[in-house]
Amino acid sequence: MKPPVMSAKKTPRPARERLLAAALREFGEKGFAGARVDEITRQAKANKQLLYHYFGNKEALFKSVLELAYREYAGNALRLAIANTDATTALRRFVDQMFRPSRATVYFNQILQDENRFGAKHVRLLRSVKQTYVEVIKVVQSILSKGVEEGIFRRGVDPREFYISLVGVFNLRTVNAKTLGAAIGVPLTTNAGMARSRQAAFNLVLHGVSRRNGRRMSRARS
Repeated sequence: MKPPVMSAKKTPRPARERLLAAALREFGEKGFAGARVDEITRQAKANKQLLYHYFGNKEALFKSVLELAYREYAGNALRLAIANTDATTALRRFVDQMFRPSRATVYFNQILQDENRFGAKHVRLLRSVKQTYVEVIKVVQSILSKGVEEGIFRRGVDPREFYISLVGVFNLRTVNAKTLGAAIGVPLTTNAGMARSRQAAFNLVLHGVSRRNGRRMSRARS
């Protein structure tokens, strides 16, 4: 007689990971000033001694959460396989990976609002964040270069400025979906409404880098 098959138990996440995940929620919902260490440890099912052991203090924990948020935000885009796709499809995939609406994205952007109030004093010290964005900009450059090679994108588009424009166009829809939708009357909080809005934004971005539009701009300047 065969012994009964035992179901595999999930290995619990280490305490450090649980603390970071709980801190991301707490800082994202309440900001740095409103976040409470007691609540973070409660959500993480850990104790303060562990939190201070891993991170030292609340500000150091905030820096670690920033680092984690940047890494997770950009991580999917850095795993994109665009070698066998055309430039337009590659750009579409990049946008979809970087600017997908989710609770984590909203937390990330709310934490960034705090960091902007701090004058980016923590981000300036995080080498990993800078290196992450070096890699992100390389992906953007490869997509733009592919479009130039295919004859559909215009030359001379700065990949850093282009990425900044993408952030402005797409993150605004994600982070401010409720207020924008209520004020303008566009249903951004529904999947269908967000899909329509994102497609309209993508068409605008695509028009901005298209070779044909670049020629029109050159004629307008002359």
